Amino acid sequence: MTTRLRRKSVVSTVSVFAILAGVLTGTTSSAAGFVDQEFVNGDLRALDCDAPVGLDSRATGRFLTGRLGAASLDHVVGLSGVTVANDGSTVTHSAGAVASGADAWGQPITASAVGGLIAAQIGATLPLNFGTGTYNQYGQAHSTGISTGASGAVTNAGAVDTGAISGGTAAKVGTLHLSDLPGLGTTLAGIQNVDLEIGAVAALATLDGCESTWDGTAPAAGDLQRSYIVSELKALLTSQAVAALTGTGGVVPNSVGLVQSSLTGLIGSPSTMGTGEQSIANSALNSLTSTVSGLLGALSTPVLTLGIGNGHTATAGLTIDLSTVNSYLTGSLTDGVVTVDIASGRISVDIAGLAGGLNGRAPNTRVLTSTQLNDVLDRVEDLLQARLAQIDTALDTALAAATLHIEVDVKVQATLLAIFPLPGIGPVNVINVALKYDGTLAQFAAGTEVITGPNVTILGGTGIGDALLNPVLSGLTSGLVTPLVTTVTPAVVAAVASGLTTPIEGLISANLTTITNGLTSTITALDPVLDALAAIVDITLNSRPDVAPLPSAPIPSPLAGEYFETAIRIGVLNAPSGSSILSLYLANASVGPN
Repeated sequence: MTTRLRRKSVVSTVSVFAILAGVLTGTTSSAAGFVDQEFVNGDLRALDCDAPVGLDSRATGRFLTGRLGAASLDHVVGLSGVTVANDGSTVTHSAGAVASGADAWGQPITASAVGGLIAAQIGATLPLNFGTGTYNQYGQAHSTGISTGASGAVTNAGAVDTGAISGGTAAKVGTLHLSDLPGLGTTLAGIQNVDLEIGAVAALATLDGCESTWDGTAPAAGDLQRSYIVSELKALLTSQAVAALTGTGGVVPNSVGLVQSSLTGLIGSPSTMGTGEQSIANSALNSLTSTVSGLLGALSTPVLTLGIGNGHTATAGLTIDLSTVNSYLTGSLTDGVVTVDIASGRISVDIAGLAGGLNGRAPNTRVLTSTQLNDVLDRVEDLLQARLAQIDTALDTALAAATLHIEVDVKVQATLLAIFPLPGIGPVNVINVALKYDGTLAQFAAGTEVITGPNVTILGGTGIGDALLNPVLSGLTSGLVTPLVTTVTPAVVAAVASGLTTPIEGLISANLTTITNGLTSTITALDPVLDALAAIVDITLNSRPDVAPLPSAPIPSPLAGEYFETAIRIGVLNAPSGSSILSLYLANASVGPN
């Protein structure tokens, strides 16, 4: 550099004079003495890095650059950012920049204008829906050899605007629609609408070049300072396999729907019994009728003959609440990092949570790697597995809590012998035996159902006096006590199990098998697609081309001694091991050569 050459020239002159002086006076001096003499000489204080002047410096701030297919974004007018250079005495800056302090210029760009500038000048559309607001670009270059470059969410003074970022008012980058890039639809078959949501970003670089200029070495860590901010980064994609499992018409809702339609056959409607209910009602009626019939022979008299009458009724009704089950067929699932929308199959990944943070990462940290996407797959499987388990548990719970009401009425008829001059009467229904059962299916299985009855009552208007019927009523009431426990109720409980509980459990078991197999198929289908995504998308945080593994610089021809900071770099290939279709550098700053 010019400044460094001037320093060497001055040092040589001073040294020559010092040596001559030593020879003439007969004194000797050390090399250290010569250097000390340089720095105390008032005319040569520019060589002191405690108060340097007349040094070169340079800085740039550029929000966006890169390549879209074969087209470079480097020369898009309006996106070239701001460059400020100081040759030690004069400061120059890029056209259109606005003064922003001592030796500093800025060049803000409106977020909504970026896409149009690219499309108009390279004839291609960058599929990025930019945010709203303004992205700032800043450069400062002092004659002291200190320079600062910044871009993105930075203030007019070149500082990261932490207040706006934390307050949510800083302009976000926007949403990058990767699926809209040419050829990715085929490469990523099985997922759609692959997007990256990128929040506010900022990059800042500062270089104090005096010492490194004097020493001819790379800047020390304290002299070159670089930092970045990425406030938010999410990956989103729609999985056809997940939608086929949990979405409308998918395996899970169809399977649950099959359970519900099969239940309709078993439990019918409020006005009509289903097959399961009918079998329970018939069993209860037959058992009670048989038991009552067995008692009537002993209760008959020479004048009053008893038998089973007609007009019996028997009903059974099951009420099952599947609202909880149905609630599990909608909404979204999340573990705080991965969120799955059940209906659409849309998967959202918070990359900060997935990768262990976005900021303060080592230079050239990759995120959304193959390992991390395998973690996403595991998380999706865990979320879906947990939801399927919830559905299965909800079905079991609904079955156990389903309430069953059984009601049976058996009529007893009597024939009164004619005794002159009284005519005979009958046969006519004279007594009703009523029995009711209530409880949940779980209570029926446990033997804790509620039994009401038997209630034995005399029917009025038969013409047969109560004096003849009261002994029958009493005999039936007492005679049914033991058979109710030993015969009737066990028959009813068995009918409940065979008519409802067992068939419904079979439906739930078949449902679980179906949806479990569906989950396995879903994860099997999603796995290779996520592998392909990891192979074609490269997202790098804190990109620095001078640090291993030495990624490409944001610009095609970086200068020797120019140090870059890029908040986030996104590279996309058209296929695994394919060619680049996008290389995007967001929030770039550079300093040097100083």
